[in-house]
Amino acid sequence: MLRYYLLCFFLLIPGLGCAQRDLDNYDDAKSTRQSVAIEQIAAEKGKKKYEFVEIGGEIYPVPQPWRGRKIDDDPPELSELKQIPITFTYNQTKLYLEKNARDAFVRMAEQALEDDVHLLAHSGYRSVRYQRVIFNKLMKQGRTWEDLVRYVAPPGYSEHMLGRAVDLYPSNWKFAETNEFKWLQENGSRFGFIETYPEKNDAGFPWESWHWNYIGDSQDVPENDITSKQE
Repeated sequence: MLRYYLLCFFLLIPGLGCAQRDLDNYDDAKSTRQSVAIEQIAAEKGKKKYEFVEIGGEIYPVPQPWRGRKIDDDPPELSELKQIPITFTYNQTKLYLEKNARDAFVRMAEQALEDDVHLLAHSGYRSVRYQRVIFNKLMKQGRTWEDLVRYVAPPGYSEHMLGRAVDLYPSNWKFAETNEFKWLQENGSRFGFIETYPEKNDAGFPWESWHWNYIGDSQDVPENDITSKQE
């Protein structure tokens, strides 16, 4: 009987060893797969999206917060642009907006005038080419790309290229102190206009109280519109 148990014991030992090796190999394979998965996740997180624009024959990187916000919508045809009445433009300059935006702006400006507030457009439609010309001109005057792009949308990233954005006069920090700005805050949305770059926005854009964009009805607000991320 003793010999029988001893024989069984010695026969089982190799099997136990194989089973242990299989378990070790399984653990090693599992650990390897986990390590590879972790490395892949880390690599994905570490990837950076780079975007560039060309100005004056030179290539420049698009920084945050503009990166990832290039406008893919087609710009309006010239036939779709309508002139803003010079009554509502600074220095009676000829400025243009896409027809629906232009009509809404005129209605808004007329209502503001009845409230003793005079809205004057300082800038309207600007093509991508014209935006590039602005950068090229200012850089020739000594401004750097890094400085300009902090405050001016790179070519292809400006709402003005769609003909729905308007800058009010004065188009600088002083506008926030005007009655026109206060009126727009209370009434702009009634006419389909929103302040694209408000004082508090999670995207990190500088405040542009003078820049208002026509979106029509509220349901037309783009999903990535930064005004939907205000605190």
